[in-house]
Amino acid sequence: MPLCGHVLLSVIMWGVFVGCQKPSSVTKRHDVYIAGFFPFTPVDFPETRTGRGVMPAVKLALEHINDNPTVLRNYRLSMWWNDTECSAVTGLKAFFDMMHEQPHKLMLFGAASTQVTDPIAKATRHWHITQVSLFSS
Repeated sequence: MPLCGHVLLSVIMWGVFVGCQKPSSVTKRHDVYIAGFFPFTPVDFPETRTGRGVMPAVKLALEHINDNPTVLRNYRLSMWWNDTECSAVTGLKAFFDMMHEQPHKLMLFGAASTQVTDPIAKATRHWHITQVSLFSS
């Protein structure tokens, strides 16, 4: 499993014990939703290359976790993607929208730059939600 997958799995395993959605009627697995913040536009920013490059790795990590019967077997992970546009304003709006829309998100993943991640991280304390970002300092 890629490093990104191990980090994501570790945080999610902790988060699953904090709270999750009711099991779906078809699979009897609990749905765990993650809010993802990735820069895709504008394409001429270096951070957007990172966002477009990391997204396939995150998707693959989620597939590996969901397909493995011994890892989080009673849970199904889903990520709700957002384009932060390398903008603190756009990223923060996406965060507030995600927090006020169903389904309930258990954790946040991203963003790819400090100028976007920092205001989101400061707001997360009001929701008592965990944010993981591999790129920001």
